[in-house]
Order: sequence, then C-alpha cells, then structure tokens
Amino acid sequence: EMIVANQPKSYLYANNLDGELQSAYGKKHNTSTAHLKVVGDIRSCVDQDQGVILMLLDLGVAFDSVYCDILVGRLAYRLGIKGVVLQ
Repeated sequence: EMIVANQPKSYLYANNLDGELQSAYGKKHNTSTAHLKVVGDIRSCVDQDQGVILMLLDLGVAFDSVYCDILVGRLAYRLGIKGVVLQ
C-alpha cells in the first residue's frame, strides 16, 4: 500500500505538480501546517484592519460521489500518470 501511495507522490514532486498550499499528503505538511497558515492569514488581515470571513466546509463524504472513470481520465490526461501506476 505504501509503494502504491508513494509512486504518484514521487511523480508529482518530481514534476512540480503538487500544490504549494496542499496540506494533505505533502512533505512536511499536515493539518497543523494548514491551521497555522489560516491563523496567520487571519492575524495578518486583522493587523491591517481588514475584514475577515472564514467559511468551513465538511467534506467528510465528498469522495462518496467521485466517478472513478473521470478520476482515472484526469490522472492520465492532466498529470501524465500512466501504465502500472494508473492501473
């Protein structure tokens, strides 16, 4: 399972396809780093007397509605993942 998980991550890192602000599954990133980024942004806005709106979404069941054919197509077309990794 770890090998299967690491292959796409290695590909994304090697080709600079990982998002700069991606907190999940990134090197040295987790929910704590995401939390610190949000809190830092809020504090910066407050320090500059700017208004702040924070909207939170619960995406706990978001993957229940993923269409596998579309996901596989996007992995192949947009990220160039193919062969055994895509299978």
